Amino acid sequence: MAKQPAAGFAELLQRFRVRAGMTQDELATAAEISPRTVSDLERGINRTARKDTAVLLAAALALAGHELEQFLAVASGRPTAAERAAWAGAAANDRTSNMATAQRMAANIVARPIERQGWE
Repeated sequence: MAKQPAAGFAELLQRFRVRAGMTQDELATAAEISPRTVSDLERGINRTARKDTAVLLAAALALAGHELEQFLAVASGRPTAAERAAWAGAAANDRTSNMATAQRMAANIVARPIERQGWE
């Protein structure tokens, strides 16, 4: 089966595993899960992990603090706190941009004389 593009949890899991200096088999053994599970997660076959699997992987990788929070959030498919903040900022910028566009359009409409073609 062809390898699917790594993204989200797959990429994060692989990055933490490599940083820990572990092979997929070593991580699977340390987390007491199957090597196939680790492989499927890293290849993106499963885009998220079950909560118990994510907790076992995090413990085997010795994650703590922000990294643990990020890992568990991404494993569950939830956005991290940093992602939620970034999205909120982007949404605020979009609203500001949309408001400015609407104001420019309204100003153009008011400034243009009304053409009365065919109204007489």
